[in-house]
Parts: sequence; C-alpha cells; structure tokens
Amino acid sequence: MISLFSYYQKCFRQADFTYPWHEAVFYYLFSGKFDPEKGRMLKENTLSLDLRESSDYVLFFQRFLTLSCLSFLTQTSFSLEPLFQKALTHPYWQGSSLCSLSFQLCAHLGAWHQREEAMPSLEQDKIWSGGELTLQEEAESALLKGCLGLLKEDSELQERALLQAEWMLSLLDHEHFPFFSLFCAEESCAPLSLFAANHVLFCLCDSLTKEEKWHLASIRQLHHLEKCGTPAPSDLPLILPLLLALLKRLDPGLSFCVESSFLASPFIFSRQRQASGFALTLLGKNSGLGAFHKKGVKIVNCGPWAAPLGECRNFGIRRLAFREKELFFSLKSDLMQGAGSPKDFASPLESASSSLEGWTRLQPTPSFVDGWIHLKAREDKERLNLDLTLSSSPDAGVLFFAFLVQAKEAQVGRHRFLPATMRHYLGESALITFFAQEEKIEIALSKKGEIELIPLGGGRHFWGANFLLALAFSSSRPSLSCSIC
Repeated sequence: MISLFSYYQKCFRQADFTYPWHEAVFYYLFSGKFDPEKGRMLKENTLSLDLRESSDYVLFFQRFLTLSCLSFLTQTSFSLEPLFQKALTHPYWQGSSLCSLSFQLCAHLGAWHQREEAMPSLEQDKIWSGGELTLQEEAESALLKGCLGLLKEDSELQERALLQAEWMLSLLDHEHFPFFSLFCAEESCAPLSLFAANHVLFCLCDSLTKEEKWHLASIRQLHHLEKCGTPAPSDLPLILPLLLALLKRLDPGLSFCVESSFLASPFIFSRQRQASGFALTLLGKNSGLGAFHKKGVKIVNCGPWAAPLGECRNFGIRRLAFREKELFFSLKSDLMQGAGSPKDFASPLESASSSLEGWTRLQPTPSFVDGWIHLKAREDKERLNLDLTLSSSPDAGVLFFAFLVQAKEAQVGRHRFLPATMRHYLGESALITFFAQEEKIEIALSKKGEIELIPLGGGRHFWGANFLLALAFSSSRPSLSCSIC
C-alpha cells in the first residue's frame, strides 16, 4: 500500500509546474525544504487577491494555510504578518466555518495566538454543518479542529473533531467507500479529494484513540485513491499532505486518547452489511436523497429531478438542518430523542435506525419553485423500501424520481442495455436490474407506470453514473413506491 506522500509525489511528477503552488508543495514532499524566495513570491500572490467575492476569500485562506504549514514544518523564516492583517481587515471569513478554522490554525502555526481579542471564535457546539458543507468540506473541517486541538492541547476540541469524524465514518459503505454524492452537487463532486481528506482525518482519529477501526478506515481510503490511477495535480488539495505532516509532527506527544462513541444523526439513515451498504438523508443542497452500494454495482445517487432530465441544477433536494425554525419537527426516526439539535441524537451503532420518515424541499426550479417531497424509508431484511409522496401534483413530464447507477449492464424486463450507447428504454415499468460481475441490484415498483432508462458515459459527469433510471410523477401519480435489493 502506498502512502499519501508517495501518491502525491507520483502525481506531481507529471506536473509542468506552471502553477507555483504545486511546485512549492512538490519541493517540500521530495526534500522537506521550502525556498524562502518562493515563499515571498507566493505571499505576494496571495496578497493580490481582492477578496470581493466569496470564492476569493476561500482561496485566500487555502493559500494562507498552505504557506503557514510550509513555514512551520520547514522552520523557514519569512513574515506572514501582512496576510494576518489582511484577513483582519476583510472579516468575510466570519460567515464561513472552514475559513474561520483555517484562520485559527494559521494563527497558532505563526504564534499569533497571544492576540486572542483579534481571533475568530470557534462554534464549539457545532459537530457538523447540518448539510451545508460537502462531505469533503466536513472532513476538512473536522481535520482542522483536530489539528487545532493538538496545537492548543485542547481535549474538548479534539473530541469535537472525533465526533465529526464518527459522523463521516457512518457515511462509508461496507467496503469503506464513501457515499460521496450525498450533500454534494454534481459540479462540486470530487471523490479523489474526499478519499484523501478522509484518510488524513482517520489518521488523526487513529492517533487520538488508538482504535483499530480508524486505522482500517484510513488504509481503505488510500486503497480507493490508488485504484483511481494517477490524476492531474490540480485534482488533489495541496493542504492535505501538509496537514498529515503536521499531525506526524504533533503525534503522539499531545494525544489525549479520547474515547469515541458513535454519533447517529436523525437526518441520516445508514447501514453497512457484509456485502452491501446504503445511506439516506433529508438534507442537502442540489444533492440526492440516498445511495445504495454493492460490490461492483452502485446506485451512486437518487432523488427528485425536474425536467429536463440531464440538467443537474434541477436535481435533488435543498434543506439544511440548523437554519430553520421548525428544526425538522416533521422528521421521524428510530433515533429521534429531541427536537433535532446536535446534542439530541447520540446513540450506539448497534441500535441505529431501521427507518426514516419526513419531508424535504425539492431543489427550486422554474417548474417546481416550492415543492416538497415526503420520504418514508424502511429496511426489511436485505431489502430497502422507499415510499415517496409529493406535496402537490405536477403535470406529466415535469418531475421524475431518478436513480443514477454505476453498472456494466442494465435490464428492464427482457430488454438489456449497455452504458455509453444510444439505445434506451421508454415505456411501461417492469423489474429493473443492474449487473456488474457477480453482483446485481434490483429495483421493483409496487405499481405500474412509465419509466425511462438512459445509458450514460460515466466519467466525471452525473456523479460517475453510467445509467439514469427515471420514474415519472404526474397528476395521476403523485406518489411512488419501490424496493431495492
């Protein structure tokens, strides 16, 4: 098994280094050194960002943290004070947990933490974002908290990182493969970055707890990363190998050996079995309701999809947990112990939910501006049953429930289909089966209706799916029921 450092080194050997940030990290990974002149040039490059757009200050803190880590790890002496001052005079980071955490870590790496009155405060009560961040961002958030906890010798902050990592662990399937499409719009889907971020996060948890489950999960993330081949350096976050090096520098001297316990969210219904795994949620931003994985064949995403099919901006749901007055009072789950606050959903893994029920908003579209969908999901042995009901009935051809699937072959009734071909199916429903090697996933509708099966090209589009199965809602069919096994 390769290490994360060697994987990055292998990828960076392909780079032409027209992008100086890759060159700086590449030089550190191969030599353990950092050129002060290069650092000053990169500092000026970062200072030149005008911070008028949210993307500008996210990039600003990514670069600020990269420079802070390089300077700390290599003991290179050059002043980052101008970056600190610019961050204080443009306090946009206060609305972004990732930027705020990055700022905190930069300050401690640069020994600015004595100036507490100027520092952003951490929201200690937040374990996770309530669906606002992608899974990659959740992993990075937990990782930054853990690094800060080690630097500050703050056991409470370390425990917060660990609890957030437990939530990430619940969103891995039976092969420790992430359900990466949940909480993630198609345009921001980055499996490679998630594998790498999870690996570093689980390495942190392994050093904190010495529990075998974290070591196994971290190794499996590297395994999934290696299977992806050798991507372009631009596909990998530069900060992750630096944070891993930082953790190796801090471990084990400041470890508090925190005991972890599973945190189950009432907004997540997940299960990992010997040969399959699934996860469902009622939270997201232009992302799906769930995923169902077997070895070789996967429903990578499923959710409501307003016409036209193929326009990913019209796909999925849009609802966050901690921004709404009702706090999901409409939600029912075996895990519900309160009104939906983070402290109300602690539960051991063995008593995890066997059902999930509640309403969630559809992603707003011109044809469905304020639509809602009710999901009732329940497990029956190896079968997952879904009942879906709309709050209002659409016209025919306006709204679908779609499954995005990775498989070698698909079959509807007696008709068989291959990916990346022009032949598709439009007609009466029948048993739908997706095959890959020895495995298969079957989707059966409880009532007859129109369905459409469309072969896709796979790759980076549609969360990596190579089949799209669409079940049509209409005024005469405002509800759907199906089973997956």
